Amino acid sequence: MKHHLHFTFGPVQGFVSQARRTRDLYAGSLLLSHLAMSAMKAVISGKIILPNYDKLLNTQTEHAIAPNRFIAEFDSEAKATEAGRAAADALRAEWQKIADEVWAHYLAKHASHGRGTEKIWQRQVPNFWNIAWAVCSENEHDLLDRRKNWQTHYPPVEGGDHCVLMHQWQELSGFIRSQQRGKQDDFWQAVGRTVKNRLDLELGERLCAVAFIKRFFPSIARAAIGRDLDTCGWPSTVSIAALPWMLKVAANK
Repeated sequence: MKHHLHFTFGPVQGFVSQARRTRDLYAGSLLLSHLAMSAMKAVISGKIILPNYDKLLNTQTEHAIAPNRFIAEFDSEAKATEAGRAAADALRAEWQKIADEVWAHYLAKHASHGRGTEKIWQRQVPNFWNIAWAVCSENEHDLLDRRKNWQTHYPPVEGGDHCVLMHQWQELSGFIRSQQRGKQDDFWQAVGRTVKNRLDLELGERLCAVAFIKRFFPSIARAAIGRDLDTCGWPSTVSIAALPWMLKVAANK
């Protein structure tokens, strides 16, 4: 009898939608796709039957193509179970690698000026993704959905001032704005001087670890995910919203 590994992770919709600019939307989608591929690559003793893994591997694109869920087939339950653990470990390891690169480039030199910045980072990064997988016979189709109803992922309780994009997570300076506004502003201004484009971290943007990674990993994509990404050629949300009107005006000239 064949056995299937059903694997998924999230959050997806919230992670992508909690964004301020079109590049954030792009980066969130691409990061999810990259992590999904990392998990699938760890499946070496079975065959991924959904999605078309070979096609994904051979597709050259800078856009998100891999879903956050896959099914793999194995000769035994033991092999499927081993692959489930390996996929989860690979996803966590890749996420941690990306986070470490962002930390080293943008925050390591400023962490001492915050109030527990490194502790906030170390609390948020490993506790963000909710990974779920299940092993079943090839005739069972709803086991993963049943597994997801069994809630085992509990993100940490976050105190202090919260992120302006992902509101359930504490921002990284660790300062309370009503009490230490100056120190909080000094921290984020110092971080802002580290980035190449000052618009990448505008005044008032106080981010948590996850939002910070999503915002800045494209700028160091070669080190973070092994390939370069375009960080400049992205229209604003206002431009996208106005595009139908501009096309209509151009057509009527």
